[in-house]
Amino acid sequence: MANTVSSFYQTLVTASTEASQALVGPNAFLDAIYLDYKPEAASIGQTLNVPIPAIVTGSVADGGVADPTFTDISFTTEAIVFNKHPQFNYIVRDFEQFNSPLLIRQVFLDAAIKGVAEYIDEQVSGLFTTGNFTTNSAISTTSHVVTTAQFLQGMAVLLAQRVNCNDVQNMSFIQHPVPWTALMGDSNWTQQSIASELVAERVRNSGAIGASYGATIAHDLFTPVSGSAPNRTFTGCYFHRWAVAVATRPLPPPDAKVADYMYIMYKGIPIRITLAWSVLKNGYCVLVEAGFGMKVVRENMGQLFSTAE
Repeated sequence: MANTVSSFYQTLVTASTEASQALVGPNAFLDAIYLDYKPEAASIGQTLNVPIPAIVTGSVADGGVADPTFTDISFTTEAIVFNKHPQFNYIVRDFEQFNSPLLIRQVFLDAAIKGVAEYIDEQVSGLFTTGNFTTNSAISTTSHVVTTAQFLQGMAVLLAQRVNCNDVQNMSFIQHPVPWTALMGDSNWTQQSIASELVAERVRNSGAIGASYGATIAHDLFTPVSGSAPNRTFTGCYFHRWAVAVATRPLPPPDAKVADYMYIMYKGIPIRITLAWSVLKNGYCVLVEAGFGMKVVRENMGQLFSTAE
């Protein structure tokens, strides 16, 4: 038989390596948080212990001329429940319609893989609320823009919390697209005579500020919003990567006797793709799944901005 499950699956594997960047947003939150990945499989509902660096300044002492003293390695363990199971599954009833890797990728695989990642990004964005970040009071802004003075006010707050605010790789300032685009029209952020020719040119050429004041500036459609236009309130966040942790593991492999499967990594998330023929469904069952858990682990490392439209 020419069109076996295995031959169809090999076509699927080929397509998954060519996934495009279309059909989804930038997933800014997913790119900005701490992602704890280990290759061993985990089951949904399992509690994972994620190590978080400890602050040891209080344990540092002057040894003088005495012999050195030693302390066991120290870190904080955060218990994160592996309880999220995003999935998007298909039935393909006519193999001949989808025996091209390009067709498989374009018709459903891109959307499924990116959709799972976007779902995780949306869940992570929902953590950035005043209920989860209580150490630093949210800074209220108006006219749908965070001014440079207000941003620097937030920086001063984080610096007082021992956050390294000049660490561009780990500091992010993420907003809803409405206040984010307002930054590009604000002279204090982008005018050449104020912000430099380099910043102004980048904004006009690429439509993005990129980095400013030691932080990567990005937008995410899933940033928390309340109310309705034209009276919405947007919650943006200026934070260090260690403020939020996502723990992800591969889902357990299915029985190889009844299904073909593979794992692919997308944005650091192991996504399991399973393929099996179903007599009941009379078609190829394609399952695209991931598993993760999430938690605010260092709320003092985040500064929220409540921006009125």
